[in-house]
Amino acid sequence: MALWIRFAHAGRPGFGRLEGADVLVHSGDLFAGARPTGEVLPLAAVKVLTPTVPIACGTSLGVGVLRPGSTVEVTIDGIGTLSSPVVAAEGAP
Repeated sequence: MALWIRFAHAGRPGFGRLEGADVLVHSGDLFAGARPTGEVLPLAAVKVLTPTVPIACGTSLGVGVLRPGSTVEVTIDGIGTLSSPVVAAEGAP
């Protein structure tokens, strides 16, 4: 199983696969088709970002009412887009 990490290096966030004491840097969309860049960074040279470090939050201006059939999308530069469909709760009219 691959171990993925988020990291900061040279003031920029990134993500990659952990291989021993190295990070194999990837680009593209973490959720759909991350591609290796060929860059390898020593783990000691990066700041590991924990899952609790917020990388996106808030609500866009002009957001409307969410209804079944709507889609909520969150895009994070350098990582990708997460799309979630809105469905009715069980038993809802």
